[in-house]
Amino acid sequence: MPTPHDHVIFETGDLKGKRIAVPPTGLKIGRESINDLQVPDDTLSRSHCRFFFRAGRLWVTDLKSANGTEVNHAIITDDYALNRGDVISIGNTRMRVLAETLEPPPGWRERRIQARQAKASSPHRPPSAPGSLLRGILWLLLMVWWLLLAYSLCLPPPGSTPQISPVSVEEAPPDETDIPTPPPVVEHTPPPAPDMTGSMADTLSPPPPDPMPGFRETIARRLFAEDYAGAAAQLAATNVPPEELQAMRQYLANVNAMNARIAETLGAMAGQRIELRHGATNLLFRVVAVAGTKVRGVVQSPTGEKQVSVEINKLHPADRLEWLGEPATPEAHALCAILESKRGDRDAAQRHAAAAGLLADALPSVLASTLNGGSP
Repeated sequence: MPTPHDHVIFETGDLKGKRIAVPPTGLKIGRESINDLQVPDDTLSRSHCRFFFRAGRLWVTDLKSANGTEVNHAIITDDYALNRGDVISIGNTRMRVLAETLEPPPGWRERRIQARQAKASSPHRPPSAPGSLLRGILWLLLMVWWLLLAYSLCLPPPGSTPQISPVSVEEAPPDETDIPTPPPVVEHTPPPAPDMTGSMADTLSPPPPDPMPGFRETIARRLFAEDYAGAAAQLAATNVPPEELQAMRQYLANVNAMNARIAETLGAMAGQRIELRHGATNLLFRVVAVAGTKVRGVVQSPTGEKQVSVEINKLHPADRLEWLGEPATPEAHALCAILESKRGDRDAAQRHAAAAGLLADALPSVLASTLNGGSP
C-alpha cells in the first residue's frame, strides 16, 4: 500500500493551514456533511468538487457546482490533472497542491526534516533585547554629556564679578529762571532690507528631492528579474548615503543566498532521484553534488545517463518555493514574493512583499505593475 502523505493545503477560510491526504478512493468536498470533507463556506455547493487518482496521478473535477471550480484562476469544465503548486479556488476557499502523486516522492520525510533544520539554523536572527537596551542607555548618557558641556560654556568664569564704571555727578546750582528745553527730535530711518542673495537665500531655498524612493524601486526591478550583477552595478553608479549603500548590498547578497540555501537542501539528498521542473522540461534527476547556486546530477536520456548542471533560478517557481520552506527573514520574504508573482499568485506575492524589509515600500508596486501586464 502507498504511504499516506499530504496532497493539498488550505490557504484561506476556517480550515486555513489544514493539510489533507487524498485517499486512494478519492475525496469529495462540499458544504454539507454528506461529503468526505465538509468545508464551512456558504459560497460552496452541497457537493462542490472531488479529488481522485487516475494512473497514480491526482485529478480534480467539478460536481456541477453553482460557482464552479477554478485551477490557477481559470474555471475547469472537465477532469483536470493537477501539478504540485497549482492553486485551486472553490467559492471563497483557496487550496494549494503539495503533491500530485499517490505515492510520496523519494526522500519526502528527509526533505521535511532538512527544511526544519535549515529554518532552525538560519543565521538571520533579530538582535537581542539586552544589546538594544545597552545601546539606548549609552546614547542617553552621551546626550546628557553634550547638554552639560553646552551649559558650562554659557556660564561666566568662577569668581568673576561684573565691573561697573564710577560716574561722577555734579550738582548744578538751582536757578529758578531756567526753562527746561524740549528734547531734540531724532529721526528714525528704517533699517536696510536684508540681502537675499547671500546665506539667507541659501537657508530659505527648498531642500533637494529625496532620491531614495526611485533608487529602491530601480533596485526592486533588478531584483524581480533576479539580475544580481545588474543590481550591484546600479548600486555602484547611484549617489546614496554610504550606510544605505552598504545596507542594500548586504540585502541583495542575502536574497541571493536563499538560492544557495535551496541548493544545499537538494545537496542533502545526494544519490536520490527527484523530479524537477527545469524551464519547460520535467527532469527525473539524481543529485550528485552542489556548488554555490548550481546542482550537478545525472538524468536519463535515450542514449543512457547524462550529467547535467542545473541553475537554481531556472527551476520552476513552485519547486523553489517548496524547497525554500517558510520564510523567516525579510530577504526570504522578498524571494518568496518574486516567486509567487512569477507563478501568478497575486495575493501571496503582495503579502510577502509587505514583509520584505528594505524593499517593502518599493517591491509591492513593482509586482503590481508586472501582474497587470507591465515590464519589471
